[in-house]
Amino acid sequence: MKRPYEILAEAIDRYPNLKPCAQAMEEAFGVLARSYRSGRKVLVCGNGGSASDAEHIVGELMKSFKEERSLPSSFFDQFSVVNPGVDPPGWLEGALPTISLVSQTSLMTAFSNDESAAGVFAQQVYGYGRPGDTLIAISTSGTSPNCVHAARVARTLGMKVVVLTGSAPSPLSEISDVAIMVPETETYRIQELHLPVYHALCAALEAEFFCESLRACFPVREAVVLVGGRGTRLRSVVSDVPKPMAPVNGKPFLHYVLEKLCMMGLERIVLAIGYKGNCIKEYFGSSFQGMEIVYSQEAEPLGTGGAIKKALQNVHNEWAYVLNGDTYQDIDAEKFASYASYAQVKAVLGTRVVQDCSRYGTIDVSKDGRIEAFREKMPVKNGRISSGVYLMRKDALFGMPSVFSLESNWLEPLAPSGVLGAVDLVGSFIDIGIPKDYEQAQSVLPACSKRPKLAFFDRDGTINVDTGHLFQPEELELIPETVDLMRSYNRRGDWRVVVVTNQAGIAKGLYDEPQMHRLHAALDKLLAAKGASVDAYYFCPHHPDYTGPCECRKPAAGLLQKALHEFGAIPSECMMYGDKDTDRLAAEAAGVPFVWIQDVLEKEALQ
Repeated sequence: MKRPYEILAEAIDRYPNLKPCAQAMEEAFGVLARSYRSGRKVLVCGNGGSASDAEHIVGELMKSFKEERSLPSSFFDQFSVVNPGVDPPGWLEGALPTISLVSQTSLMTAFSNDESAAGVFAQQVYGYGRPGDTLIAISTSGTSPNCVHAARVARTLGMKVVVLTGSAPSPLSEISDVAIMVPETETYRIQELHLPVYHALCAALEAEFFCESLRACFPVREAVVLVGGRGTRLRSVVSDVPKPMAPVNGKPFLHYVLEKLCMMGLERIVLAIGYKGNCIKEYFGSSFQGMEIVYSQEAEPLGTGGAIKKALQNVHNEWAYVLNGDTYQDIDAEKFASYASYAQVKAVLGTRVVQDCSRYGTIDVSKDGRIEAFREKMPVKNGRISSGVYLMRKDALFGMPSVFSLESNWLEPLAPSGVLGAVDLVGSFIDIGIPKDYEQAQSVLPACSKRPKLAFFDRDGTINVDTGHLFQPEELELIPETVDLMRSYNRRGDWRVVVVTNQAGIAKGLYDEPQMHRLHAALDKLLAAKGASVDAYYFCPHHPDYTGPCECRKPAAGLLQKALHEFGAIPSECMMYGDKDTDRLAAEAAGVPFVWIQDVLEKEALQ
């Protein structure tokens, strides 16, 4: 089966008139995919022929369109519990929750008669809509009052708006997040081009969410590692070897980097060598822990871009990771592959949010994950940085000169064009660029290179006092004994502190995800003042009464399983602390030992 971005590209090839809509179609796919991936839904509206299109879209998304859609195993498990002795129906198919706003005859006629025909869609958006949902509004003119009102209400509720319209600028296209403006002006011609647009979007979404074989066929097995740096800033402590060969606990730093790549399942490594490259060749030879190693020799300095371009000539497949050999970090292969599989990009950059960006290139990212701007090493405090790892097409640097800077000559000028993507990474990040960090790596890196252990903490009632749907930072009140416990885990090099929290208030519309993130930022500051920290937050924004069932809301094990997967941790070696039975059941389902936080508090009180 074709990948999502290939499906969209095929539609453009089949209908050349849609070429001006290519980027908007990709952006619309990204918006819709994020809604579904977050457990949200899509609402669709239109008038006349566009009303038929709205029904058509619902029909393609709510059942199989082109491919079979299997149900998750968790549904069958739950069905057997709720309906003991009854076989689950074999005719159910996977569905992407989508609602047509043109089908409610009683509501629409009553509202038109009693209030206003212009509000028939807006009223339903207000009733159905939740933050993170998406509205698809179809209007050939872009001026339909009922669609315009619906879009305004949707945006007020924190929803995204995707518009299908004609080539003329219109009120609807101006207030949308994404406007697919097909290049026609006559109504029936516009409708003719809307059909292949939404067919392609439906097929792409089906491929993204229901084709397991497609996701499995995107393994990246090769990496280019830049190891030619002189390590000028480390000269005072390491003077006779390339920076990646600086010893850490008796082994070269590069040993830990390659060990991490081996754990990811990579099979072939291209080492881009330069300064004193022979010592790297002599140490690692042609293989490392079963991975094949080949070398790309830099006879003279080529700059970061030139070194990568030369090394990519040794790559066999379409995609390869590219990373710095002086940085050790956790790399979420699934995030990289998921983004690259549907977005037509030349490269996907790993990014991290840090408090001091002065040593790194900073990045601005759009709502759909595309990079909008890249600035190399500026004196900025808080911000998003490039973590120095990329998933890059083999031909990404085609046309560039043999000597150039990747950051200044490629990333920075290319960023505004929308052909670079970004994914946020969590977990370990150790850069030995300066003596202070190199010294710290001596104790931290050996522990990080092992599988980390995760100390899971529920949030409300465990870390902070539970006030009920907490989202106001000023209402945060820490539980001192839990902070002490978290701090003790922070001080152990092989443990990570992870928060797993149900946030049903998002589903209920009481607050949105940005407000939750602001609360977590405030929580981080309070913890930092006490010498404690959180390595990663995992949250469920769903509630069965508002968004339907999901696999992440505790007592389900989804949040814990996601963290275990991303950190590569072994469940039995981890620990979960919580105050509710849902926490205990989630831990048990994930195979993680559980401790009641009440027991910890009582023990502290006795002492």
